[in-house]
Amino acid sequence: MESKVSYNGPVDVILLKEVFDKNPFITVDLETENKQWSAVAESVASKAVSGKIWKKHMKLTGRSICDRTLLLLHYYNKENWANICK
Repeated sequence: MESKVSYNGPVDVILLKEVFDKNPFITVDLETENKQWSAVAESVASKAVSGKIWKKHMKLTGRSICDRTLLLLHYYNKENWANICK
């Protein structure tokens, strides 16, 4: 059984840096977009482990990373600072 992914501030920072660097939002087709989100997910997971934020490698999907990014952007646009800081 896989552990539930636990997002926190440091992981969100890694996530947003990776999204900024790879920018999966500007893709031509769905297949390329899915591959880019999967690459972001793998990079976030490995950086979270190497940065000792997570004790073990968590299985992230491109979909979960995309959803988390959109949620953070939604909080930012609504200036919902209490939820961003959680």
